[in-house]
Amino acid sequence: MSDYTEVTSTSLFSRLGSSIRGILFGILIFLLAFPLLFWNESRAVQRARTLNEGAGIVQTISPDTIDSSMQAKLVHMTGQATTEDVLEDTAFGISANAIKLNRVVEMYQWKQTSKSETKTKTGGSQETVTTYDYEQVWSPSLISSTDFKVPTGHQNPTTMAFTSENWTASTVNLGAYTLSESQTSRISGSEALPIDAATAEAIEQITNTAVQVSEDWLYLDKYVATAAPRIGDTRIKFEIVPENTVSIVAQQEGNSFTAYDSKHGSIINLLTMGPKTAEEMFSAAKQANTAMTWGLRVLGYFMMSGGLAAIFGPLVVLASILPFLGNLLGMGTRFISGIIAFFFTFITIAIAWVVVRPILGYSLIGIAVVVLIVGLVMSRQKAPKPQPEMTPTTA
Repeated sequence: MSDYTEVTSTSLFSRLGSSIRGILFGILIFLLAFPLLFWNESRAVQRARTLNEGAGIVQTISPDTIDSSMQAKLVHMTGQATTEDVLEDTAFGISANAIKLNRVVEMYQWKQTSKSETKTKTGGSQETVTTYDYEQVWSPSLISSTDFKVPTGHQNPTTMAFTSENWTASTVNLGAYTLSESQTSRISGSEALPIDAATAEAIEQITNTAVQVSEDWLYLDKYVATAAPRIGDTRIKFEIVPENTVSIVAQQEGNSFTAYDSKHGSIINLLTMGPKTAEEMFSAAKQANTAMTWGLRVLGYFMMSGGLAAIFGPLVVLASILPFLGNLLGMGTRFISGIIAFFFTFITIAIAWVVVRPILGYSLIGIAVVVLIVGLVMSRQKAPKPQPEMTPTTA
């Protein structure tokens, strides 16, 4: 590992110009947070109602025989996902009877990382000290060294002799049924495909290069000669997703499945690895919906808060003529931005709920108004009261 340190300075006027330009960006992300939050609440309710609908009508059936009475109905089943397809990587002569076959390729390359520390000086200018570190790593993709701060001595190859590839079985069965393409794509659980001596020798003939096998990885050429990897060396391993137990909830369509369209505008097409009951699958789907809902709420809040902070940016820059004052104002504006963002986030969510669930929505708005009034009253109570003037007494 080697490192390089760079010191850069930014004047007050340059910082001020950047912060003024940042106002437009701040306004943009602040405004974009509103439709994001509104859409998220509508989506969450739509999804929750869809899952409740599905949980109430789903029927568990056996995958052993096709039940024609379940045509176009929402069904749940658990069984072994199997395939007769033989997947082949023709470049290396690797084949396997599996649901998926993956070729994973990595190249030994230089990687640049950096960390910066910025200090504000009296007068408003800033000094930034950036340290660039370089290390050698195995990477599945090309790392461009042309953008390195110090490219000399850290050059990476510009091409890879081999790249990662994936193959998926065209027909995967679940008992008497055939899984849809979207269901097959979600089957996971890869495991390494061991490379024996005979396979390694065959790959040497195909690639016309010496190979070395270590811990499921196939190292090519230079690694064998040097006993240690060098920049540009390549290693490859093969993985398969074997036949495994899966559980699904979807609409039966003949001998296969399609997504179930609920009356609430969302779809149901679930697949989980392992034996799961319908109740367990719907419970997990509801938990995922809740997690996504809160994740987007938090994202919307930080978009508002960050946007408002960017709008206040020029004031903070001007105040940083005295660094302690800039830091103080910066903390203050971030706090105020957070409070305002919380209020607008709460109100936006409440308005969205008014559309989808009026009673709860109006309740949330009422809570927001009460909190605002209480906050104003408390702030007035904390304000210092003027002291009565003392009239001097005469003897």
